[in-house]
Amino acid sequence: MRKINFLFLFFMMSNLYAVDFPISTEKRACTNCRFFEKNSGDNQSAVYIFISFSVPENTWLELDRTTSPINKIFVVRGIPNNSFEAFEKQIAALKDTGFSSSVEINPELFHKYEIKNVPSFVVTDGGSFKKVSGNISLQTALEILEKKD
Repeated sequence: MRKINFLFLFFMMSNLYAVDFPISTEKRACTNCRFFEKNSGDNQSAVYIFISFSVPENTWLELDRTTSPINKIFVVRGIPNNSFEAFEKQIAALKDTGFSSSVEINPELFHKYEIKNVPSFVVTDGGSFKKVSGNISLQTALEILEKKD
């Protein structure tokens, strides 16, 4: 059995929770991500992947396995059944199948970007953002967002 290390960040005032499960796994490169790479190190640019535990596991894994130099963050609205234990079990099950991205619990981001469907992809650039929803790859989402102006 693999040892699981958890990092929980708990901010009462902002209702923000974060969990990070780094592991090494074989990844596939995102070939059309160059448009978003230029701002990847400025802490104001990010790609948020809004997702839910109702989304099939293979979708989580497919989105996780696409790598690029951009800051990619999985965001869920809350914890299943209001239980950190259930949340821990679901993340551990994903990790056991190769999931390695950070997962942030942040209902405020769902409200801020008016997320109604998952998976949804939001790319931020300073104060502006672009959004697309659908069961599509990260590469396809970034290609669609690149064309939005």
